[in-house]
Amino acid sequence: KGLKYQTGIELKEGYYWYDKSIIKAYDTNGNIHKVVRLKVNNDLSISFKRYKDKEFGIESWRNTVNRKRQHLINLEYKAFRLIELCDKYCSKDIKRCVLSSGGKDSSVVTYLAKKIIKNPPLIIFNNTTLDCAETYKHIKKEDNLLIINPKEGFYQWRERMNFIPTRFSRACCNIFKEGAMTDCLEENDKYLFFMGMRNQESSTRSSYGDRWKNTKWGKRSWEAMLPIRTWSEEDVWLYTIFRNIKVNPKYKLGYSRVGCVIACPFYTKLTWALDQYWYSNMYERWHKILEKDFIENKKACVLNCTLNE
Repeated sequence: KGLKYQTGIELKEGYYWYDKSIIKAYDTNGNIHKVVRLKVNNDLSISFKRYKDKEFGIESWRNTVNRKRQHLINLEYKAFRLIELCDKYCSKDIKRCVLSSGGKDSSVVTYLAKKIIKNPPLIIFNNTTLDCAETYKHIKKEDNLLIINPKEGFYQWRERMNFIPTRFSRACCNIFKEGAMTDCLEENDKYLFFMGMRNQESSTRSSYGDRWKNTKWGKRSWEAMLPIRTWSEEDVWLYTIFRNIKVNPKYKLGYSRVGCVIACPFYTKLTWALDQYWYSNMYERWHKILEKDFIENKKACVLNCTLNE
């Protein structure tokens, strides 16, 4: 409503997408147009600025898929080939699994693996205890699913440790992902994991090859393959449309990531605004914890800011 009021544009689903504060669209010749810039203010209100661009014939997502059909088929073939070779040449005692976060990349890899592997692969979901209802409902629709729960929930662990996660010090992976998984799965069992990590996601992952091994797995006979490693963000989204792959409904609420709700220190102001709107109870719970920590541990001096800031 605010966007239409401020810019006069009513966005139709199936034509536009959001990318790093900018709403974009393709024209019928395949050129990208910037349509609206979104700004989240310090009070978490949202304002919009319309780009002064000439009118253009807009292309729907479905037409974009048709235009890039061969590209998507090529990506699919390479991913299928990698999964097929892994499945064919790995010994029968190696367990084939998909590590799923409940996000779109995991959904695509799950679809690809199920198409190739004859015996349905085990879908493993590490419950961080911070996922939202949409994620839990989405992942529980999977057959042959193993949900790995940690020894204690995030809020119980945080209170016991008197710890607030930051960008420099966190526990999401050590305790609630890799840690919980290494505690749950048999150390001597052999696993081949298919994962949705992509080179484009970060500078660290940009150097990953098709094969990957987490150092935190230690000497276990566990290895991961990355079938969509070279895919772009756009490739993934267009492929979900191309093959009608169901994705986490949380994306429909405006989120670009569907991981831990509220407490992730890497989230942006837009995520805070969305959290405040969609998950107000969880938002208030977490901010009361932050306020208490700020006051009791005299963070004003440490962080050089006020409670409101």
